[in-house]
Amino acid sequence: MSMSDSLGMAGSTELSVSSSSRGKDSSKKVQCVLDPLLVNADSVSLMENVGLSIFASACSKNRGAFVLQPPDGPDGKTYGCLALPEDVLEMLGISDVIHGNSSNSTGNLTNLTFKVDNVEDITKNFKNGNLTASDTVQLLNLLVSNVYHSTPNVEATPYACDVNGLVTLECDNSSTGTSTTTGKKNPIRAVTLAGVFTPALWATAGQNLTLDQAASFYTHQDFKQMKKLGINTVQIPIPTKMFSEEHKDAPEWQSLLLDVLDQVHDEGLDVILLLDQAGSRAEDVAKPVEAAASFAQDYNYNHKSSEKVIVAFTLPAMDMALLEAAKKVAPDLPLWMPTKGGDFTRLHDYTGAAGASLEITHTDTIADVASSSSQEDRAKLFYHESTACIARAPLEYSACYQDVPVVVASGFDLANDDCHLQNISPNFKDYGQCDRFNETIDSPWWKDHRFSFAARQLYAYEQGEGWSFATWKLYGADPNSVGILDDPAKLLALQEVVAAGIMPSLQDLDQPIVYPLKKSSSPVGLACLNPPKSDFVLGDATLAPTPAPPPSCGNGWWNFTTEKCDYWIPPTEAPTPPCPVCSNGSVPVEPLDCPPVGNDSSLDTMLLLPVSEGEHNMAVKSFFAGAFASLVVCVIVFKLLLPAKMKQNDYEPVPNGANGNGHSYQNA
Repeated sequence: MSMSDSLGMAGSTELSVSSSSRGKDSSKKVQCVLDPLLVNADSVSLMENVGLSIFASACSKNRGAFVLQPPDGPDGKTYGCLALPEDVLEMLGISDVIHGNSSNSTGNLTNLTFKVDNVEDITKNFKNGNLTASDTVQLLNLLVSNVYHSTPNVEATPYACDVNGLVTLECDNSSTGTSTTTGKKNPIRAVTLAGVFTPALWATAGQNLTLDQAASFYTHQDFKQMKKLGINTVQIPIPTKMFSEEHKDAPEWQSLLLDVLDQVHDEGLDVILLLDQAGSRAEDVAKPVEAAASFAQDYNYNHKSSEKVIVAFTLPAMDMALLEAAKKVAPDLPLWMPTKGGDFTRLHDYTGAAGASLEITHTDTIADVASSSSQEDRAKLFYHESTACIARAPLEYSACYQDVPVVVASGFDLANDDCHLQNISPNFKDYGQCDRFNETIDSPWWKDHRFSFAARQLYAYEQGEGWSFATWKLYGADPNSVGILDDPAKLLALQEVVAAGIMPSLQDLDQPIVYPLKKSSSPVGLACLNPPKSDFVLGDATLAPTPAPPPSCGNGWWNFTTEKCDYWIPPTEAPTPPCPVCSNGSVPVEPLDCPPVGNDSSLDTMLLLPVSEGEHNMAVKSFFAGAFASLVVCVIVFKLLLPAKMKQNDYEPVPNGANGNGHSYQNA
C-alpha cells in the first residue's frame, strides 16, 4: 500500500466517527480547524511568527504529509508542507495575480502571477500583499484540516487536534446537521475550598483544622468577593468518612456543610461536591457514597428555589459500581467521574456519567519542578507557559469523541513547582527549586510571565466545561499582606493572585474582541495567539543599550568625558626677540638668519655683532699666519717619512718556508 493510499484511508475514516469508537448511538463528523475566534482575518496579522505557531506543530504530524479530503480529494497524490498542491490557489478561489512589488513571479510583465508551492510561500506572499488576510487563513486551514484527517487513529488520540492551542474540534451531529464547537458559552468558573473539610496542609498553615477552626475559616464576605470577581461556582471537597456511621463527629461536620451550602447559595453561587476517599478502605466506600449522594439530592429537593444548588457530585473513584449505586439513590443528581490524563479515551465506558472531573498537575515531575539557578527558574516558568495552551485539546476531544464534558477540577494555579509542599508533605523533593523564591517577589519579569501563564490556562480550560482554582485563601494569612506573593502557597490562592495583579479579569473573558486592538489592550481571548516571550535568559536584567552616535562637532571632536565638543587650538607663536644693545653704544644692525650648524636643525640662529675695520684687518692677517704654519708642518713630516719608505725598496720578499721562519734578507 502506498503512502497516499494509507493516508487516504486514515483521512476518510476520520470524517465520520462510528458509534463503536465513542460508545454512543449517534454518529458525528469531526473537523479540526483553526479556532475562528482566535485566528481570523483580523488577528492573523497580529501573529508574530506563523511558522513557529502553526507550521512547527502541524508539519511535525505525519512528517507533514497529507492527502486531500473531499470535496477536493483524494486525487491519488501525497502532499506536504514542502509540496502543496499546484492548484491550491484555484482550489480555494484565491487570485494568483501579484499585487504590488514582488520577486516570486512567473509570466510576462502584463500578467504577473505568483505561486504557493510550500508553507513558506504562504507567509511570504501575505507579507508581500499578494495574499489577503482571509486568503492566508484559508490556506492555513487547508493545511491544518488535511493534516489532521490524514493522521490515523485520531479518535483514540486526545492531542491529535493540537496546534499550540490555535485549533478547535467542530462536531457535526449527523441527525441534526448542525455544527458546534465544544467550548461552553457559560463555563464553570469555580474556586475550591481547600482545607475546610479535607486535609490540605499547604492551605491551612501545616495543620488539620478542628471543627471550630473550619467553621470560622470562610465567611459571607468571602463568597461576596468571589461573586464580584466573576466566580459562579464553589467546589467543596468532602471526605467520604464524613458520611460513615463509624464517624463519631459526622453529624457536626454535616451540619457545618449545610451552613456553608446556605452561605454559598445566598450569594447566588452554585456548588460542586467532590468526594475524597483518602483514609478509607475501598470496600468501605460504597455506603458513604450512597449516603452523601442522598444528602446532596435532598438538599436540592428541600431548597425553595427551583434551580439546583448542587450542580455536580463527583465520585471518589472511576468505579462503575459506585456510579450505579449513587445513581440508584439520587437519580436526579448530576454525577461526575474523577479522571486523569490517561483516562480520556475510556470516558464513554461510564454510561450515566454527566461529566468528568479532571485532575492535572504541572508541579509533579522532575521536569516540571527541578531547577538550581535563577535562569533555570525562569526557563521552567517559560516551559509551563509554552505548554499551557495545548490543554484545550483533550478537553475538546472528550466532548467530541466521548460525549463527556470535562472540568479542570484540580491543578489550576500559578505555581510552577512544588515549593508550597516544602516542610509540609513527605512527597516534597528538594531539587534546588525553592532556594530563590525571594527573587520573584518584586520582579517585573515574574509578574509579567505569571500573568501570561494565568491567561493561557484560563483560555485553554474554558474550551472545556470549565475550571476550579486551587483555593480561595490561606488559613491564618495576614490580611494586611494579601497580594504580596512572599509565600509559594499564595500562588495557589485566587484571592492572593488577583490582589497581586497577575490574574486576568474574568469579566474580560466574556467581552468580544474588537479590532483594531488598542495599543494597551491584551485580551485574554488572544492569550494563545503568540508564544510567550523567550526572555528568560536575562530576566529583569537588560543588555546595555547601544550608544547613539555623538553630535557633530565640525572640525573638532566629541569628548565623552566632558560631554562637550573639543577643538584643536594651535599654540601662540613665540614673540620676536628684541635687538641686543651693543656694549660700545653703537646702533645695532638687523639680525642675520644664520644657517643651522651641522645637521642639528634645532639650534637657534646666532646674531653676528658688527665689527670695526681694524678688527677686520687683524682677522685677515691671522688667517695667512695660520696657513703658513700649516705648510711648514707638512714639509717636516714629508722629510721624515719618505726616506724610510724608499729604504724598503732595497729588500725583496723571501718565499714562505725558504728558511723555515719566513724572514726576509737584504740583497747582496
